[in-house]
Amino acid sequence: MDELDVPIELRSVPGIERDRSEERFFAWAFPEPDFDDTPPGAAHKILAPHFNEAYQRMQERFATLVKEQLAKTKDFHLLPPTGEPAGDDITADIRQRADEIGIQLVGVTRFDRMHVYSNYKKRVHFKNVIITGIEESSDSNDLIPGEDALNMIIECRLEIGNMTLELAEFIRDRGYAVQFLAGPLGLDLVKVLPYALEAGLGQMGANGQLLSPYFGSRWKPVAISTDAPLTHDQPQDFGIPMLCEKCQVCVRRCPGRALSKQRVTWRGVKKFKAIPERCIPMVERYDACGICIKVCPVQRYGLPAVLDHYSETGKILGKGTDELEAYTLPDRGRFGVGEMPRFTKDESRIRYDLLAEVDEGEKGLFGLDWGSSGEND
Repeated sequence: MDELDVPIELRSVPGIERDRSEERFFAWAFPEPDFDDTPPGAAHKILAPHFNEAYQRMQERFATLVKEQLAKTKDFHLLPPTGEPAGDDITADIRQRADEIGIQLVGVTRFDRMHVYSNYKKRVHFKNVIITGIEESSDSNDLIPGEDALNMIIECRLEIGNMTLELAEFIRDRGYAVQFLAGPLGLDLVKVLPYALEAGLGQMGANGQLLSPYFGSRWKPVAISTDAPLTHDQPQDFGIPMLCEKCQVCVRRCPGRALSKQRVTWRGVKKFKAIPERCIPMVERYDACGICIKVCPVQRYGLPAVLDHYSETGKILGKGTDELEAYTLPDRGRFGVGEMPRFTKDESRIRYDLLAEVDEGEKGLFGLDWGSSGEND
């Protein structure tokens, strides 16, 4: 992709504004567990398949494929290399092989233990991290919210997982070990987005998504680590944080009112902070929701077009138009510019009381609960 022409007023810092000393303090003093093991995430994982028919159908459709992929990826690091290492930097070889496989995004950065979830600290190995990704079908944006869009997300994650398995075998053939860190369903040992930021693959948007200049948030990253000698990429400034401050469309259109207008410093990082307790009920109710993705101009038009329009007019492409901002919720109808759905208190909060209705042995989406094994402690 050609270098982007980011207007001066949209420039900030490469990647994300951060205080690494403060980040490391919080990672040491208040380590974070896997989101699926915290109250909001765990409640969603358990309740969604039980109280949303689309999740139930998705579980039936994909469970076997997910389990097969997880079986191949979770212990991949235990497989010995099949070739002899030459000792040379193989970054270019990996990029070439990734391109041959069909992987569209590849970023390389150093491993940083502070991005490992607290319940997996003893499981993660190797000094370099590779982030891979492919674009979801562009049709998914028009299908949000809905079961078809939800299925496309799962299909994309399975596809990039299988492609990354091919890439991992290539690295083994070159004489080096590989571990899958995050991306395949049921496998989340690390916070993948900080690595993607450091690898220069995008910046965080106001909707809490990593926005790529290539696909917006219409891609799903996979993270692997390796002991192969690699050259690291660097974080980039694509103008996204400042663009989001001026845009605010996703903030205004979120049906759960879960997004913040301003960036805040959270655990040493300056970012837009979503409120999970407001977001998750919409995710459960509306087949993963995704309204904040649907109404993002970077998602719909691509970052180059949005930046060009801003340079010429000083305005955000599509903002204030039904083309960008309108959406339909199945049980509420269509909402154009300035129109918002209303929900009762029970509808707009996580129903923790419903957890009592779920069988004690329920393991959540796809019946997977590998991450909560006591051996991770």
